[in-house]
Amino acid sequence: MKTKKLVFTGFVVLLLLIPLTGVIAGGTKESANSGPVTLRMWKGPHTPDDNAVFAPVIKDFEAAHPNITIEYTPIPWDTMNEKYTTAFASGNPPDLIYGFTGGYVDNVVGKCWDYRKLFSKAEFDQLMTGVDPGLLPEFTTGGKLVGIPFFSAGAAFVYNIDMLKAAGFDKPPDTVADLVTYSKAMTKNGNYGYGQLSYDTGEAKPEFFLYAYGCNLFNMDMTDIDYNRPEGLQAFKLIDQLWNKDHSAVPIGLYPGTTMTDAFFQGKFAMWFTHSQIGVNLKDNPNFKLGVSKMPKGPGTALAGGRGTYVGSACWCIPESEKNLDAAKALVKFMYQPKYVGMLAESFNFVPSNKDVVIKMDAISKAFADVYRTYGVSYRFGSHVNEVKEAVWRAMQALQSGAIGPDVAWQQAVKEGKAALQK
Repeated sequence: MKTKKLVFTGFVVLLLLIPLTGVIAGGTKESANSGPVTLRMWKGPHTPDDNAVFAPVIKDFEAAHPNITIEYTPIPWDTMNEKYTTAFASGNPPDLIYGFTGGYVDNVVGKCWDYRKLFSKAEFDQLMTGVDPGLLPEFTTGGKLVGIPFFSAGAAFVYNIDMLKAAGFDKPPDTVADLVTYSKAMTKNGNYGYGQLSYDTGEAKPEFFLYAYGCNLFNMDMTDIDYNRPEGLQAFKLIDQLWNKDHSAVPIGLYPGTTMTDAFFQGKFAMWFTHSQIGVNLKDNPNFKLGVSKMPKGPGTALAGGRGTYVGSACWCIPESEKNLDAAKALVKFMYQPKYVGMLAESFNFVPSNKDVVIKMDAISKAFADVYRTYGVSYRFGSHVNEVKEAVWRAMQALQSGAIGPDVAWQQAVKEGKAALQK
């Protein structure tokens, strides 16, 4: 897994669509679509209405390609892995999938086309214009390059400015020690200082606490876990301090029927580690004063200076079983046009990979981008990413419940994480 500081660069994309028939590098003939074609496109939702976001892109594409119809389906993040795995196993995957590093589609991207073989050398070279080659390993699995960066997004430390001021703080916590102090001071009147350690989508995000102590989930080549050392134990002790000693972090499942995002905007807790997508929700809460900052610094300097945060990059993947390759390729190249890259990036509060695409970024979006581009720690595709994350999260859940202490919780995470890699 890469742990270097990420510098996101982009690429100049094709502005002219090639004919819908041709020869794939290596001599494989593309399928010729003589009649009507329907392409199914799956992606995790990033707004309350992703269909509305994609509607103008789909409308323009279908106008340019009258024989192709697009069926766009947002797939909930918490069921994505199962749904994708089942679809591929049944031999009926969608025609195009949104590949986002971080465990969402890791079980199926290995069954998608290698872009170096899917596109001719001339096409590939044009797609790669302006792309930082250093990013490509993040989209490589089993030696196959399953996509080219489309846009990137990540997480930052966010806080309720009014709640911090009411508690006497005029700036966000700068260190993990400050985080403990702030959380304890702002936990009162039924509200909490810190949010729980997962997203609304059901995905656990315990990595920040590991990053703060210089640990990652995996080693560099993803052959072993990286938190099986004393620094990993220290991360569990920090969580124990917040949850069990100070009772200043939101207990798991405290707000049934209410998302953590809603609870945050309702002032039920003051600080959080969350994704840039919260900027979309801010539009529905115009009077809320949202602060965005880098992660509180931990003692581990080996990983983003103790301020590591999650970042992921997106691409579009085409299954190897695709029967309408010419149409699927045309859709990919159409979306990579600057007009549509910018349109989608602005709607999702993401950063385009195409360095030549200029988008409107409000102060919040820019703050997020500055944080995760500077301190981002990226995942790479791996068949056991989800299992290892879940092993760590289960141990943290057991710790929060009071069933075990931090030492045993850490040992459990190490044992189950290693077992997951041996499957």
